[in-house]
Amino acid sequence: MLKLVLAFFDEGKRGLANGIYLKEIEKMPIRDRISRAKYLKEEEIEKIDLIREDLVKAMDAMIEKGGLGDA
Repeated sequence: MLKLVLAFFDEGKRGLANGIYLKEIEKMPIRDRISRAKYLKEEEIEKIDLIREDLVKAMDAMIEKGGLGDA
C-alpha cells in the first residue's frame, strides 16, 4: 500500500514537472484504486504492481496529451 502511495507521489511530481496541472492529477481515477488497495487480500497482493503500472501509463498519457504547452 505504501509502495502505491509513494509511486503516486513520484508520478505526480513527474507530471507537475511536465506541465500537468495539480487539479488534473487530483482527478485521476487511479486514486480510487490506490485507496482501495488496502482492502486487497494476501493472495491478491500482486495487483499492487498492476495498479502501479496503470498509474505510470495514465501519467504517461496525460503528459503526452499535453501540459503547459496547451494551457
